[in-house]
Amino acid sequence: MMGLKFSAALVVVAVLAGCAGRGPMGFGNAARPEDPTRTCNHGNAGDARFAPLRARTGTGMGGPTLAMRASKDTPTEEERRALNIWTVAYQSCVDMGRSFRAAYLTPAQAAWIEAHHSRTVGLVAKLYAGDITWGAYLDQRDALERDTDMGLASANEAAAQAQAAQANAEAARGLAIMRAIQASSPPPVVYQPVPVPPMPRTINCTTMPMGAGWTNTQCR
Repeated sequence: MMGLKFSAALVVVAVLAGCAGRGPMGFGNAARPEDPTRTCNHGNAGDARFAPLRARTGTGMGGPTLAMRASKDTPTEEERRALNIWTVAYQSCVDMGRSFRAAYLTPAQAAWIEAHHSRTVGLVAKLYAGDITWGAYLDQRDALERDTDMGLASANEAAAQAQAAQANAEAARGLAIMRAIQASSPPPVVYQPVPVPPMPRTINCTTMPMGAGWTNTQCR
């Protein structure tokens, strides 16, 4: 099936995964169901178990503050437990949407989304292990979002071009069929009126003697 157009990295509001995934646009998908991954993670965004993580990322609070971005802290034990629970929930949500993405996205679009999910989990693992700070995590998460956006933009353009080519091909096939039908049909019968010749005119002349050798002839 022809893929949908994504204007951003269709991910989740899932505390750690970055920007809110804005829905797909274009290609006439008004009746399209929402990606179950996105729905699932939206539902998890307010989970009380993730409150320590929201305090570090600014999710639901207008985004990370300058202090959050400058943080040199690594996760506390409480935050590490929340990270572990979040990762399990996140991967479960990702699995829920795979059949949707296979049905509604092009392979290139689906690959970018899957790569984004995988790289998000890898980044959280680095944070969990204490290899990066909370501030570094936020910076690297933003870079991941930008990279995914660029990849999806390219995949969206390719999907749009493929859809346009398909539409042109279908129009050309329709025109060819119409021309074939016209060529196989007998020529139309054109009726021409038969000209009617004019009636011959009869001229009658009468000659009358006038005397003195004169005559008067009248014709009609």
